[in-house]
Amino acid sequence: MTIGIIGLGRFGKLAAEYLSKYFTVAAYDIKKVAFPKNVTRVSLKEAASQSVVVLAVPIRKMESTLKRIAPYINDGALVCDVCSVKEKPVEWMKKYLPKNTMILGTHPMFGPDTVLDGLKGNSIVLSSVRIKSKILDDIKRELKKLELIIYEKTPTQHDRLMAETQALIHFISRGYQWRKTQSQATRSYIQLLETFNNLLNDSKELFEDINRYNRFARPVRQKFINSLSQLDKKI
Repeated sequence: MTIGIIGLGRFGKLAAEYLSKYFTVAAYDIKKVAFPKNVTRVSLKEAASQSVVVLAVPIRKMESTLKRIAPYINDGALVCDVCSVKEKPVEWMKKYLPKNTMILGTHPMFGPDTVLDGLKGNSIVLSSVRIKSKILDDIKRELKKLELIIYEKTPTQHDRLMAETQALIHFISRGYQWRKTQSQATRSYIQLLETFNNLLNDSKELFEDINRYNRFARPVRQKFINSLSQLDKKI
């Protein structure tokens, strides 16, 4: 089986590298980026014409990408996204893809910086939108072989959770960029900087998108800011 991957950014390349160990991978990127070993560079049409298509484009590019690939999607194909936000991408996939297309929303909760020792113990969220139960079971079985922890959430459940556990933490790390590494610092401070530095490896584009396209992110940010303000007044 050949898997088509559209988008070879940081995560797209990671996905292509892992999937190419088990499948033939045909990938497309609008930019002239370096392709991982054993991954074939193809046209957008060819990548979108596979029986399984993985969309690894930025959230802000998802809607326009779906419009472009819709005519190339084969009958009964499975299309998955890997966005850190689920409501909007799922809405767009349902809107633009052919009605007989199977749709699975996914959010791999890991990236190049967190899988240096392998996938074992990392998590992935699945949002089954329109997919045959047998195929979903097959996918879950293969993910378990990789020792991934699987969570099944609706897009809304996912976005509510990610507003607090992802979007807010990225917001805090970006707001703390003025900090400096100190030669004398507590262990907790050093650990905090390591966490923030890992998050800052992600693009500004991703940071903006997980806050803009998750409708629950702004209220959570505001609650946090208000909490800091109230805390400051008590000191």
